[in-house]
Amino acid sequence: MSNKTIINVSLFIISLILLIKIKDVFVSFDDYIYLNELFINYEGGFLRRGLLGQIALYIFKNFSVSPVTFFSVVFSSANIIFFYLFIKCINKFKSNIFLYLVLLLSPATLMFNIFDSANFFNSQIFILISILLHCFIALKYFNETNKYKKYFVFLIIPLLFLNIFQYDPQVITLSSHMLITYIVLSKELQKSYKFLYSYIFLLIPILSVILNNGSQEQITAFENMKEIVNYNYSFIINEHPESFSEIDTKDLRGNLNLKLGAMIKIFGIKFTYNHKVYLFLSIILAVIFFMFIFGYFISQKIYFINTRYKIAIISFIPLLSLFIFITDFGRSIHILLIHLLSFYFLFKIDKRKEKVFLKKINFFSKSFIVLSIIIYCNFWTLSHASGWVSVFNPSVPSYSKYSSYTNEFNKIFFNVYYYTDNYIINLPTAEFMKPYLKLE
Repeated sequence: MSNKTIINVSLFIISLILLIKIKDVFVSFDDYIYLNELFINYEGGFLRRGLLGQIALYIFKNFSVSPVTFFSVVFSSANIIFFYLFIKCINKFKSNIFLYLVLLLSPATLMFNIFDSANFFNSQIFILISILLHCFIALKYFNETNKYKKYFVFLIIPLLFLNIFQYDPQVITLSSHMLITYIVLSKELQKSYKFLYSYIFLLIPILSVILNNGSQEQITAFENMKEIVNYNYSFIINEHPESFSEIDTKDLRGNLNLKLGAMIKIFGIKFTYNHKVYLFLSIILAVIFFMFIFGYFISQKIYFINTRYKIAIISFIPLLSLFIFITDFGRSIHILLIHLLSFYFLFKIDKRKEKVFLKKINFFSKSFIVLSIIIYCNFWTLSHASGWVSVFNPSVPSYSKYSSYTNEFNKIFFNVYYYTDNYIINLPTAEFMKPYLKLE
């Protein structure tokens, strides 16, 4: 089987898994618990992460569109965009089929939002879209800096501006965006690093978020907002009380001191030895694994970039604070990984050296690599609650449904059978299958 066929089959399967996930969201929505944070809005006053909830409330009041429908459309679209951008960014590695498949199929990359149901409706997706879109534009216009600058000013900056209002950890990741800008501008003969001052426009949302934390006004605004949500969305909340019952008031109205105090409590009291081991394993399998692979190709001078690594290292230091602000550590790891990969995606490839390297791999080595990829992609899951739960067969929290490629393949076979039987031709059905074929 040729590399092109393997890639096309893999892309088809990945796309099918995503489409089935989206179909399940619209056909049998059961993710009400994930609406907790999405319901936050500005009706009671300014609150962090309230932008999308305000839009949803406006559309509901004026056009009677249910927030369930609104958020389903928004996050399904966002995940499609994320998939598309990630695949476009890794296309440059197609000739290295082994690396390409690992990037595509890893539980820590595209499948993170699919394998753990709690991730699909999380606002972190907008942070990931912003860095991948920035990377994609940088790759496309790497030698056309004037075009890059236009896209940066009129697309990337506005996107980051809005993202900070919707999901404030975007602030922590700005150094990675600045690194991409620095790398692109380093191509110019007259290196116009003053263009980096464009990021100063982001001080408006940054200060808005920082200066509106931990005050009595915030507490009042939060309580008013809760009343407004309960009044407008009572038809959802009465039937599904979990949809707005687990919102963490202390987290959203608090400041940095509260976060630091919470982290001390977590690591000093609640985070046991096993939890620390699980977290360490997650970081190894998700982040260090890719650092090792790309580091090897860099050391062999197959992948290279014309920038100082010291600057790159410094730009990633702020991302370590994600573990302070996002205590669902799996999400912190995922955000860190995608930003790290976006940096690697900017590397150039010495095609001649890469071709020589791949030719040296014999049959037994290829078999071992393929087996390793299968094991790596199938026998662990990066949960949003990574650390709190094991990377192997996670089972809690109860509201999060974990999956794997085996489960996703079962869904594919089930859906193919169901829709063939219902809309194309009648298929034989064993008695034990009937309860499973009743889709709501």
